[in-house]
Amino acid sequence: MGYPKQVLASGLVTGVVALVFFLRVVQPAASQLTYGFSSYYTASRLVREGWSVADFYDDRWFRSQTDRLGFAGAEDIYNLNPPATALLFWPLSALSPMDGKAVWTGLNLLLLGLALGGLIRIVRGGPVEVAIGVALVAFFQPVREDIRLGQVYLLLLALEVALLWAYLERRDSVVGMPPSTLRPVREYTQGRHRSMT
Repeated sequence: MGYPKQVLASGLVTGVVALVFFLRVVQPAASQLTYGFSSYYTASRLVREGWSVADFYDDRWFRSQTDRLGFAGAEDIYNLNPPATALLFWPLSALSPMDGKAVWTGLNLLLLGLALGGLIRIVRGGPVEVAIGVALVAFFQPVREDIRLGQVYLLLLALEVALLWAYLERRDSVVGMPPSTLRPVREYTQGRHRSMT
């Protein structure tokens, strides 16, 4: 008993598009330091080193810190990020910037896969929908840029898809969880900000 031609064709399209996406987007992104990633990484590294988050809003000082940490040519500012953002890359800040970027690129790819898989599950998609979803994602410029720059929007997308799934499945305890899980982060950053100013 063979697979229907539609399933085989969908699998082939999915595989080819995923391979091209990996070779043209993911692999180069993992080996290039960029200004988006440098801001998140530097903030977390500075928190690890004991710097006050209040200093992060001094653009000249923060840019010099990105340079000090090895982001020459990819310097950035902390911009309008809230203090809690400085904790996003805490685990990665123990690594070198290049190793951190490689790990984050891999995690971004995993988050993208989880989000796409979640959306396909929500709409109860089959092989054709999977192939179309993978192709749309691979050709969607904001997704490519998120991975290239090392941004955190795919993390937010994966969380939003998880919340949508929980809402549709009437998992109220999961839907109500995010605000309560953020309280310790908010209290930590507010307390740290007050104690260092």
